[in-house]
Amino acid sequence: MKITFILVLCQFLVFSQTGEPKLILKEWRKGISLAVPEKFLLMSDDDMAQKYPSYRKPIGVYSDKKTDISINYSINKWNNKNLDILKSMYKATISSVFTDVEFIQDGVIKKVNDRDFIVFEFISNLVEENGPKKGASLKTYSYLAYTLYKNKVLILNMNTQVQERNDWANTFGKIFESFVITDKLQLDVFKPYEAENKQMPKGGQEDVQMKLLKKMGKSRTKNPQ
Repeated sequence: MKITFILVLCQFLVFSQTGEPKLILKEWRKGISLAVPEKFLLMSDDDMAQKYPSYRKPIGVYSDKKTDISINYSINKWNNKNLDILKSMYKATISSVFTDVEFIQDGVIKKVNDRDFIVFEFISNLVEENGPKKGASLKTYSYLAYTLYKNKVLILNMNTQVQERNDWANTFGKIFESFVITDKLQLDVFKPYEAENKQMPKGGQEDVQMKLLKKMGKSRTKNPQ
């Protein structure tokens, strides 16, 4: 594992292809590392609570305000190690949240740094059905990877505006390939959290994330989220 980690570190410290951001491998917490663009900033707790109003605080979110890279984990235990079942469940959840979904990678199982991941890459379209913005359409490009760790589901979520897809598709893949998880990782006991500002943001990328997370939360009996 140490050799793999060193190779990944060297690869991403020297990576600087023209037109792509320089990636720096960061330890998000003890036992979990992932490369992020060097100009991305770690989101504050309050900003995370506003943009990702889920039932638990994410391990972390790095962002440049247009593009987000986050790592999170499920609240409930997932004792079934059958990845095909997990893949079907998450595909159904993703498909149910958005008006239309165009899958680029449809639950492909990939091994990265000795760990199996389920990968979904897709373009989503969300049409507002009610309210003053009824009929408005929001398209997003997302790259999600799921893996099992100690009866929990770890989730890597990278998303950006659909018009930025060509700029980020290759980089998202390279970021995913840097993902290293070791047995030293300790997941927090579930604690709900709130931002000081209770007013939830309206419109834009925030609405997509809020709808996705709320949908996952409402279906916790079927979904380890």
